[in-house]
Amino acid sequence: ALRERAVAAPARPVSAVVLFDLETVLDVEDEGLATLGSSVAQMLGSELEGAGIPTRYFWALMLGFTGEGAYRRFQKEMAPGATAATHALLGRVAVRAGEVAISAQVYDLETGVLVSTELVTGIWPDGLFELVERLGSAVASDLAPGARRP
Repeated sequence: ALRERAVAAPARPVSAVVLFDLETVLDVEDEGLATLGSSVAQMLGSELEGAGIPTRYFWALMLGFTGEGAYRRFQKEMAPGATAATHALLGRVAVRAGEVAISAQVYDLETGVLVSTELVTGIWPDGLFELVERLGSAVASDLAPGARRP
């Protein structure tokens, strides 16, 4: 279904991407995986940074703010300026029966237009790092200047 969504090439240059914790869906209860979504978001952010796309991080465990404090922090990050974020990345990590799927959707913050949607799947847990690299590369390619959509 993700691959069938209408996706437009970025209408404006990407100055920075806001990353949130990825939603985590597990088929087992494991307290050790409680931070999987934020860990994968952090790795994905590193991949995007390595590809030259600045990121702003909003992980629940690192932010240290909730409620109005979190909103104020977000509002501060969105303030106009040369490095203000223009796009937001949301996604999901799903682990089921020894497999993992990671999805990412990137939206233009001004228009709400979907400019990238990617999904990678592989073996859990051995394939996780390679999957994050592939996902980061695919998203970075989608956000590159001059990216075209069929």
